[in-house]
Amino acid sequence: MPIYEHRCKQCNDEFEKLVFRSDDTDIICPGCQSYEIEKKMSAASVLAGNQPGQSGCATAPSSGFG
Repeated sequence: MPIYEHRCKQCNDEFEKLVFRSDDTDIICPGCQSYEIEKKMSAASVLAGNQPGQSGCATAPSSGFG
């Protein structure tokens, strides 16, 4: 179950929320109770990817570690 970072467009509050796919549209700002929320791009969501065959785990570069 993924935890996503969000930002409220009304009060600029930033928060994390455990989000199930069915709850994606029902996110409310804990600061001002606004529904005007945007999902932030985070390193974890970039690493996870959505491509078939990707494990979602970061891997060490093939060089530079000795």
